[in-house]
Amino acid sequence: MNAASTRVEWRLSLDVPEWAKDAPYPLSARVAACSGRVALLTVGAFKPAGRTTYAIDLMDHRVLWTRDLLEAKKIVKGAVVGITKDAIDSRYEAAAGHDLNTGEQRWRGEDGEYPGVSTGGPQFVHVTGRSKAGVDFHRLVDPQTGVVQKELPDVGPADCEFDGISTLVCFRNWKGLSVWAFDTSNGELRWTLPNKAANRIAPRVTAVWHGRIYGSTDSGPLALDARTGDDLPAAPGIAPYAVNEYVGLALKGTDAMAYPAVK
Repeated sequence: MNAASTRVEWRLSLDVPEWAKDAPYPLSARVAACSGRVALLTVGAFKPAGRTTYAIDLMDHRVLWTRDLLEAKKIVKGAVVGITKDAIDSRYEAAAGHDLNTGEQRWRGEDGEYPGVSTGGPQFVHVTGRSKAGVDFHRLVDPQTGVVQKELPDVGPADCEFDGISTLVCFRNWKGLSVWAFDTSNGELRWTLPNKAANRIAPRVTAVWHGRIYGSTDSGPLALDARTGDDLPAAPGIAPYAVNEYVGLALKGTDAMAYPAVK
């Protein structure tokens, strides 16, 4: 679709995966990632719990490759990183890396439950999961080789976002608010909240963007320095759930509100 005119420029029909032809639930599709002229589209269903990834050439309007039982998540350093498993009904899954141009699997991580893949900085991906022995793990992994660069402290179930500069921010907005910040170059823990010694509580994090953490407490919206955890002197006035260099999106009741970014 043309972004300026919203006119549909071209369409491409995709073959439905074999596992999905008799699926009792409707299929869903999402664009997982884009890099250069290649876009990754993941098609999935609730039951059977299948996923198929299509790599699409945006210039030639054709499918480069298809990979069943792969849910692509990110493209980092030219590698496709996602979640894979051996069979539709398999209990265990694993993070895996694939070649962007051919779909060939380069590496496969530890099989386990509840695996997750997110950006772990400019050089790494952040891989989470629970091993077959029931041990939760958080790891910084080389996306091209699958080599574990750093075992992060076990923070339990948490959402993690890269701040776009040098910090991986992990936070839990349920069962007690908590925030952890890791250096993406070496995986070292920089700071954590709450901090009883400093009499500081953790905010409910809504967004992480370019060195800032946005969120709120009972006292209202706030922003933290992602590198140090310090409160920034100017409160943002809102707790945006999505931010870029132009605008912050926040909720007011059930209405979405857009606020222009200012220096």
